[in-house]
Amino acid sequence: FLYFIALTYISILMFRASLLNFLHKFPATAVVGEAVVNCCEPLRTHSDMGPVKQVYSEVQSCIASIDTRMALYLFGSSAAYGFREPKSDVDLASLNLADVVTEDTNDDVSEVAKSIQGDFLSKLADELSKEHLS
Repeated sequence: FLYFIALTYISILMFRASLLNFLHKFPATAVVGEAVVNCCEPLRTHSDMGPVKQVYSEVQSCIASIDTRMALYLFGSSAAYGFREPKSDVDLASLNLADVVTEDTNDDVSEVAKSIQGDFLSKLADELSKEHLS
């Protein structure tokens, strides 16, 4: 039985080493992202791809009308590639300084955090509707 456990452990170590060796052959994520952006550069002007900058500034202006202490952050693929695709998620978050520097241990899925975020998003949706749908 101990022989079987030892063989299993050695097999796992060998698999881990070969997997790490395999993964080191791939370029860094930033290099891949840059290559994708360069490859897709012509798509950025097509009507099916909207620039994030305009969306960012419009949402930021509505956020400022709700609470001037809030700041809009852009992250994820939208920040990396500079455009958004139709029917994809938009990587935006709105935080004030207290949200960033707090030492609370509440995680972002707590009921309080969801309630605060839901309240703010409701106000933002109302403001965006007034500004752009009326």
